[in-house]
Amino acid sequence: MVELLVVLSLVTILALLAVPSWQRYIEKQNIRGAATTLLSDLNLLRSEAIQRNKRVTIHFSTGTAWCYGLSEDPAQTCNCTSAPQTCTIGGVVRLTTAEDFKQVQLLSTTFVNDKTGFEPTRGMAVNTGSLLLRSSSGYNVVITLNPVGRIAACANDSTLFPPC
Repeated sequence: MVELLVVLSLVTILALLAVPSWQRYIEKQNIRGAATTLLSDLNLLRSEAIQRNKRVTIHFSTGTAWCYGLSEDPAQTCNCTSAPQTCTIGGVVRLTTAEDFKQVQLLSTTFVNDKTGFEPTRGMAVNTGSLLLRSSSGYNVVITLNPVGRIAACANDSTLFPPC
């Protein structure tokens, strides 16, 4: 009986030591997932601009209840907070929200009017800029878009993306 109590005590101590590491791992995976999804959506948007031969846009809303939406209709502003049905590509709603990635915030963008997009000619960027994703523990991922439409990501933790 004493041996069983000793083994249970050791297992409990090891489990208590592992919980913080596990929480950091989950948080890293959340911010990596949010950044990877955004990178994929930007690449999809660029290919849609070339394929459809028309300008397409992505609209960002920052803060704790952040979201972004993709739109193929430049005349209609995609509003992911109040009118998510306006964010469509090929008739399919293309929207990502903070609910999809717990513990991650879209803190800021440097895009004019918090939107950017791609031209159909060679997938050039409509305007350049960057955005900042941050986890609740302080992991940062910066995604940038340059004038020729190249999308890149960097992070303050080299296990997520290359260092900034």
